[in-house]
Amino acid sequence: MRRHHFYIGLIALVLLGAGVFYVLHNALYPVATVNGVMISAGEFQRVALAGLNFYVKTEEAAAHRQLTTDEVSTLYAEIRRATLDKLLGERLIDGELGRRFGGEVLALANQKIADAHVDRLRAAVPELYGTTFEEFQEMLLLPEAKQELLDEALKSESSDVAIWLASARHNARAMIFLPKLQWSNGTVEIAE
Repeated sequence: MRRHHFYIGLIALVLLGAGVFYVLHNALYPVATVNGVMISAGEFQRVALAGLNFYVKTEEAAAHRQLTTDEVSTLYAEIRRATLDKLLGERLIDGELGRRFGGEVLALANQKIADAHVDRLRAAVPELYGTTFEEFQEMLLLPEAKQELLDEALKSESSDVAIWLASARHNARAMIFLPKLQWSNGTVEIAE
């Protein structure tokens, strides 16, 4: 009987190790939550790196020189803050759209993207953002289309998306698990 317990324990330990490896390797662990909805490390890193790539390229083009390591480091700290703030806002919008439109949200947002004729961006996205057009669409275009959907829904009620979002941010329960970033008064700030 003890022999069976040993093998069961060993199998459980191996499965636990494989599960932890899978979660860490695929960056599926949370970096923040807002109203119980998780933001994964993988999503956060993908969006932050695309933002960094875009801003470094545009800053270097504007300054006609290559940015220093310190300048890139400072820029990346602000991009990490802004990225997490953006993702938290997107989760709040997703929650409200889910309450208003249910399962139709994604189809409505994709229709808005299709109506916008964004095909001209397809060639520029890999160079500017260092990502595929499909990832760009998921990271930037889809959230913007969702915000437009909410804006249209709120306008029909004589309200404004900026006012709604400010109120939702103020009332949100957010937890941030990244060092040097904190949630304060409805926004992500860099901790001193």
